[in-house]
Amino acid sequence: MKFGTQLATFVGDIQSEPKVEDRIKSWIDSNTLFVDQRYVWRVGITTGENIIKIESQIRQDMQCKHWKYWHMGEFQNAMRLMREFNKHPLFFKSPLNEYLGKGTYVFVYKTLIPKDGYFFHTLHA
Repeated sequence: MKFGTQLATFVGDIQSEPKVEDRIKSWIDSNTLFVDQRYVWRVGITTGENIIKIESQIRQDMQCKHWKYWHMGEFQNAMRLMREFNKHPLFFKSPLNEYLGKGTYVFVYKTLIPKDGYFFHTLHA
């Protein structure tokens, strides 16, 4: 096989690889059930130094059903994804966000809706 053919095959493989955004949406879709409306998705941005601390805090302090994080490469990509997720009704910003640190990691977790929250009462009215 010639080098040009190998290079074209390699570039084609890279382009056919799903984008990070598509992998995140696919993971969320595979873990979303609309039958059980007690859970919401929380989304946040953080730095590489704090992602493990946030993961342990979420898994210990909250009733977390699903958790995963992805490296977005740049802060602008992470913010663009956050803006897109905030347009959906079952996505909320996580209180553990770190916008000031300009992190490049996006984390997503599914947790119970707080019973004293307004959203809980609108769903169960």
